[in-house]
Amino acid sequence: MYVGRLLYIVIQESWLLINEIGGGKVLSIQEYDKGCKNLAEVREWLAYNAPKHKVIYMDDNVSFSVRLLGQYKTPRVLNTDNFTEQEIRDHQVRMFNWLWNTLDRKTVAIAGISFRPFNREEMPDEEINKRFFAVWGLDTRKYYRPENTIFMSDWPIKEDFATGIAIRKMGYDICVTNCWSFDKMTGSNSSGGCSNYRTVEFMNSETLRMVEAFPDIIQVKKRNNKNWHGDFEGKESLDVVVKWSKIKPIKK
Repeated sequence: MYVGRLLYIVIQESWLLINEIGGGKVLSIQEYDKGCKNLAEVREWLAYNAPKHKVIYMDDNVSFSVRLLGQYKTPRVLNTDNFTEQEIRDHQVRMFNWLWNTLDRKTVAIAGISFRPFNREEMPDEEINKRFFAVWGLDTRKYYRPENTIFMSDWPIKEDFATGIAIRKMGYDICVTNCWSFDKMTGSNSSGGCSNYRTVEFMNSETLRMVEAFPDIIQVKKRNNKNWHGDFEGKESLDVVVKWSKIKPIKK
């Protein structure tokens, strides 16, 4: 679904809400059936067909905050308790423009918004080569270079990890901003998206597959899924930690 610069692929029940949020400016919509088993294939399709060779991915359960220099030590949530409707829109426009324009930098292939719990006082405006998820943009010309052999569609879950590894192996940077941040409005694995097929067993097997594929840069950690829903609620699972600094670019 196109709303301005953004293209959304949504599960069937969600599109009316997004249409309302978009102010009726939806140009087109494509639905991905609830029986899907690989949402990363949708992301791959979007990347391959992206107009102007750039795409922004965004989860549908996030809220945004902005860091106001000299006024607050931590980001302020973009809601009507803190800002006017026009101020909220202005901040959101600047945030998405940052994502879009940062991808034009010669060395940057992924631009991301920071996760609010990790956004602390006195952090730099931008950080290079660190964890990103939920809200991020991709320069597809850099991603689809001939030397790339790692594609998100090969990873039904953890596709953002795989894409970041691909970008770093080609020598490009991941740039994450702390000027804005996002937070999750619902717990992980809520209904919809990859939760339709993501189970503890599948998460564990994909974690071990990623370790096997990238043994020098991936560590396994146990996750206590306190804020997760569905099959994960109250269970432990395996997850990955990527050593971004240890990823060596492919020799050309």
